[in-house]
Amino acid sequence: MPRLVLVERDAARRDGLMFLLGEAGIDTTPSTVHADILKLIHADGVELLLLGDTDLQLLDDLPRRVDGALAVPVLALIDPVNATGILGCLSAGVAGIISRIRPANEIIAKIRSMLSGADTSASNPHQVTISGDGIPQDRIYRQQDLVEALQSACDDIARLQQRYDEELSQRHKVELALMESEAFYQSLVETLPLAMLRKDMQGRFT
Repeated sequence: MPRLVLVERDAARRDGLMFLLGEAGIDTTPSTVHADILKLIHADGVELLLLGDTDLQLLDDLPRRVDGALAVPVLALIDPVNATGILGCLSAGVAGIISRIRPANEIIAKIRSMLSGADTSASNPHQVTISGDGIPQDRIYRQQDLVEALQSACDDIARLQQRYDEELSQRHKVELALMESEAFYQSLVETLPLAMLRKDMQGRFT
């Protein structure tokens, strides 16, 4: 049986993750059919469910222990700074959340950590209740989970800002090169015809 079940609806992302997990030597089975996923989870040997944020509704159907915790730990892959997805995952009791834009080595390290049992979803007496506009009902979260999610979101914002700065710098370089090219072309248009006109000793154009 696979140690990990991958649920990712986007084919390109799924293929990329399967290649990454294969290179890391992690036995993985991909699936997008919820009935098949539940069968795999009920079977012995599955240690972790890697779930893309397009299938978060699957969390409602996953088997749970007597204490309400998910029977199989879940690591959710979400889009960067997706507040709704983060809160939805935490309220459903996922064991971990990681952004899609994280480097491949960080994603693999997180998966290995959860497979080794270093990450835990044990109960925590420090709980936080969130309510307000846009939240259909009060939700209770582990304080540690919220802190980790906030730190992850801040890291994602920093990465996105760095990417934006790099793209802006690259755009500036391209625009500068284009301006230089246009200036060179303009100089050719203005000076080349004149350079082609020559006069001989008698002042005649040749």
